[in-house]
Amino acid sequence: MKTVALLVAIGLLGACAEEESALDLAQAKAAEDVAVSFVKACLASDTAGAIAQCTLPFRMLSRDWEDAEALKKNLPLHMGEIARSGGVADRAEVYAGRRLQSGQWPRGEELSAEEGARRLAQIGIGPEGFLVLLTGKRGPAVSVRVTPDQDGQLRVSGWLGTP
Repeated sequence: MKTVALLVAIGLLGACAEEESALDLAQAKAAEDVAVSFVKACLASDTAGAIAQCTLPFRMLSRDWEDAEALKKNLPLHMGEIARSGGVADRAEVYAGRRLQSGQWPRGEELSAEEGARRLAQIGIGPEGFLVLLTGKRGPAVSVRVTPDQDGQLRVSGWLGTP
């Protein structure tokens, strides 16, 4: 009887892990989709469409825009740059914030705990966020920070440029 209970428990744990893995994959796909939609709106010079993909505060390279007025005023000035650098991407790599916090960095990069903490602070990503690297054959990768807004919807919260 103990063996049957153990096997049932192992099966339940496996099912939970599969559900969590499926949820992780769905969230990563949603983060990729919002990053790509943001770039497509910039390529189309669709300011309203790009802003609709964003949440606040928004970081553009090293500048933080704290309110909607600053985003509406400043994002259009950078949409050409976003379109040029992000428009060459033909694939995306998505990294969950909680995995970054546990030391699992993109492309197997190994960082000391101190360097990892410094980079996480620089990126400004929490465990619920994502780092999306948009890459292409004709240019370097660009980093996009995607985080949940106040309603839990994933939105672009930063254009971080080349990593």
